[in-house]
Amino acid sequence: MPVGIGFQLGVLLSVFGVLAAGFTGYYSYTESRTLLVKAAEQELLTATQVIGRRFNLLLNESANNVRLLASLPATRAVLLPEAGFTGPKEAEEALARIFANVLQLHPEYFQIRLIGADQHGLERVRVDRTDSGLLHVTGKALQEKAHYPYVYQT
Repeated sequence: MPVGIGFQLGVLLSVFGVLAAGFTGYYSYTESRTLLVKAAEQELLTATQVIGRRFNLLLNESANNVRLLASLPATRAVLLPEAGFTGPKEAEEALARIFANVLQLHPEYFQIRLIGADQHGLERVRVDRTDSGLLHVTGKALQEKAHYPYVYQT
């Protein structure tokens, strides 16, 4: 049975309509995907910048705290005998109390320690944060840290 021109034209128009709808859908999909990727990239860039600024502020705050602790008379008295303390033990206790106060104010700090340049980088005063609270480490528990880059490079 021969197929009429109307049927052939209908099939051709149907194929054209399906192809047009397919191309339109594909174009919409790719454009939407491109817009979503650009928006996600912008959000990630903004979040990264915020985190970078926050990290920079925390790093500066930590550096300021280190400068403050280094300038305390008790710190100098532990390393070099000075007036105002009856002996190095009294200065160590005073510095340990100061370190404990700083640790209470900054829960992000794990420990604070004073490392002397003499005696191969032996810790002179150390206060650690533990699960049960703050611990003033003394005696043989103090460690030698001269082999660590953060000590010998300083």
